[in-house]
Amino acid sequence: GIRTAAIGYDALVEDARACLAWLGKHAATDPKRIFIVGHSEGGLTAPILAAEGAVAGIVFMAAMGRNMRDTVRGQVEDALEGVAAEVRASQLAVQDELMAAAADEREPNYDALPEAVRAQARMAWRQVHHIKNYWREHFRIDVPAVHAAVPCPCFVAQGACDFQVTPERDAKTIVRNLLQGRATDVTYKVYDDLDHLFKPCNGKKSTVAMYATKRAVSRTFLGDLVAWLAARARG
Repeated sequence: GIRTAAIGYDALVEDARACLAWLGKHAATDPKRIFIVGHSEGGLTAPILAAEGAVAGIVFMAAMGRNMRDTVRGQVEDALEGVAAEVRASQLAVQDELMAAAADEREPNYDALPEAVRAQARMAWRQVHHIKNYWREHFRIDVPAVHAAVPCPCFVAQGACDFQVTPERDAKTIVRNLLQGRATDVTYKVYDDLDHLFKPCNGKKSTVAMYATKRAVSRTFLGDLVAWLAARARG
């Protein structure tokens, strides 16, 4: 069988490309009215495929506006907010070294890290070793160039309470990249109180634990999504 550690992001994109090709040939499909709704990482896969001219429009739901390397580091920085400066620096050093090792196809240089965190770094590497190819393939992507190559209508949607990606760091960056490129029809909307899953936080701070709670996807967002798709499909 296929080893999990050997599977990278490129394979996931190829799977999506194959699905899109199949859909385009299906008898019940109008190949000129195919849209992709990409959530989170799917919000990077969607523009990669759209640049190939395969779709009528794409939706970015809580998508990364930055390279995965920058996104992951930003998430770690946010998680360390309020931690003592020395501890914060050592933890970020570990994260940076692990990502550099994945990007450079090598083992981490543990000796370059503070001695106090070397054991932690070794343990962390064992935990992320299976995604090193996935990381490396993500890290080499020129995300602004991917966005700039998109020629079709785009809907960029973002929850204001999302802590994995944010309006300022990501959604606005996507819009800027799109408009500096080939796209001419770009819709942008931020939804108050919605998290990464486009579910309401009910005034609370969004957390990973909240993802497991029973909540429905926002009807407001779904209504906007359907209306946007319908309008572009008619066009």
